[in-house]
Amino acid sequence: MKNKILLNRPICVLIIFAIVFGCYGMFLLINGSELSMYVNYGKDYEYINSQVVFGDNDETESDVFEVKSIQNHDGFVKAVIKANSKGSEKVKMKVCTVNKDTGDSKIVGEIEKIKTGPFNIILENLYQHTYIVLIVLSFLLTLYYIFYFRNTVRTKRYSYNTIFFLYVILLFALLNVIWISASVYAFIVNHTTSSIFIYSLNQNLMIFLTFATIPFMAIFIISVSVSNIALMRKEGFRPANALGIITSIAMLCGLIAVCAAQFLSKHYSSVGINVIFAILSSLYLFFVINIVSAIIYGIYIAKYVPKYDKDYIIILGCKIKDDGTLYPLIKGRVDKAIDFYKKQLEKTGKEAYFVPSGGKGSDEIISEAEAMKRYLIENGIPENRILAETKSTTTRENMLFSKEIIDSKSENAKIVFSTTSYHVFRSGAIAYSNNINIEGIGSKTKWYFWPNAFLREVAGIFTAQPKKQILITVLIALSAGLGSFIYSLF
Repeated sequence: MKNKILLNRPICVLIIFAIVFGCYGMFLLINGSELSMYVNYGKDYEYINSQVVFGDNDETESDVFEVKSIQNHDGFVKAVIKANSKGSEKVKMKVCTVNKDTGDSKIVGEIEKIKTGPFNIILENLYQHTYIVLIVLSFLLTLYYIFYFRNTVRTKRYSYNTIFFLYVILLFALLNVIWISASVYAFIVNHTTSSIFIYSLNQNLMIFLTFATIPFMAIFIISVSVSNIALMRKEGFRPANALGIITSIAMLCGLIAVCAAQFLSKHYSSVGINVIFAILSSLYLFFVINIVSAIIYGIYIAKYVPKYDKDYIIILGCKIKDDGTLYPLIKGRVDKAIDFYKKQLEKTGKEAYFVPSGGKGSDEIISEAEAMKRYLIENGIPENRILAETKSTTTRENMLFSKEIIDSKSENAKIVFSTTSYHVFRSGAIAYSNNINIEGIGSKTKWYFWPNAFLREVAGIFTAQPKKQILITVLIALSAGLGSFIYSLF
């Protein structure tokens, strides 16, 4: 049911963010052809007259601007100028005053280099406060998603939404850092929040982040490729085991495309090339943040320890030896379950049941569940505390068939499953998709399983919610491309 709803609450928040900023932009667009200039002359002086002139020769008329009004207020003068065409001009406002006590005259003024763009929009007026709006909205959305993420971790720990929310938090946090850094730097250097200057800084920061992550991606590509080779040597060739190598080739092609677009944009000034680079770099960072989110959450899930209040411990099976004994991988899962059982017994006095789960493969002399049951008994677990599930052949069947056994014995039982650490999230997600309320623990495993597992979770985000991910990808590409296109017009 959850996957049928495209516009759930978090997506609606993103759309509201876009609508609010869009309406604000339209408001500024409509009112963007006029600009107010102010000159303070102080209350000790008496106003005589004022004038707005243009260019280096102080001309009273301009092809770009016209003076709409000049008004004297108590201590300052306000002039409103209106843009009539695209261009740029130096605008100078002169105010003649006389000291009330001494009678000395003084001319004060304000000089600005003002530029207009398409539709006679004055750039300073168009985006004067946009970055403040962006920073405030982005900060509020970051807080919202942190709250939503914490709530989802508690209630839907193995939902792919949790990784998605973590991704959104990292994305908005990154945008906050970029926007705030650019705005502060612009104010320190120019004492202004010039939109074009800040946007230029934003572009440079995005370029820096894009290329700063290349070493990380290079290390990740190498580690994924090496781990896949090691994995295929251990388990043989399967499409799932080659996922890392296939993805590495795709990421390498993406890096080459980003670098090529940046090279072309620097050496060949073209709106199209700049737009392409903005889209490629934003999608590249989008993919990097997805990987980082999967890594962070995968490590968290693997190290997470559930409460010691469980009634049943499901142990997920995998391949056993030809003689019916356990390989180190499956042995680690059983040892982790025994360790949890003993710690719970020690801390709370509650004794759990074991449910070793796994059928008999075509090359196995006994079922995986039976092999695990024998190992449990050898390690001091009473046989009456073991309920073997011997029919399952997949993780999904492990969960469903084990749950059937548990439901036949108890109602509303608290369950934990034991598997290898890299497999915890994926197993939990399978259980969650089948409405099984469960928590997981993970045993240690070889390093070469991890990179492939992280990539599976990234792929899982897209396959579990394809419409949502396509929508987000399109929005990111459009916003980056449109921003670069508008910037190039000016």
